[in-house]
Amino acid sequence: MSAASLDAEIIRTEFDSAIERVVERLTALESSVSQLTRPGTRDDGHTAEPSSEVVTQNEFRLFKWLGSFSLAAMLAGFGFLYQQIADLRVDVERQFADLRVDVERQFADLRVDIERQHRDLLQEMNARYVDIRGEIGLLRERVTGVETRAPT
Repeated sequence: MSAASLDAEIIRTEFDSAIERVVERLTALESSVSQLTRPGTRDDGHTAEPSSEVVTQNEFRLFKWLGSFSLAAMLAGFGFLYQQIADLRVDVERQFADLRVDVERQFADLRVDIERQHRDLLQEMNARYVDIRGEIGLLRERVTGVETRAPT
């Protein structure tokens, strides 16, 4: 199991436990709201004093509204984060394409420059070869001339 999947599993476990706690709290709130149809009365007609464990309907509505608002804020934050990551990815891909074009252009310029230098070097070597062959020819003529003039 890779480290990324292990981290994802830990986050998922923490998320599940947090959701379970919220569900338990909502269940408790719903059961306390169902016990009180109106503040001070129960379903069986007896009056009941609200205790600290009892949540009124308005408090429950407020809790649901805050929970919905928090969820909407988190989802909006994730949406904003996703949009920023997508924009960043597009920018990186564009910059990579520009860099690739620039590198390919520089390699093409370098290739042309190397080919020109190679061609110039071949021409210079050919010219020197011709000069050396000419000098060798002159030396042969001189040697032949010296040999023919030498007394035997």
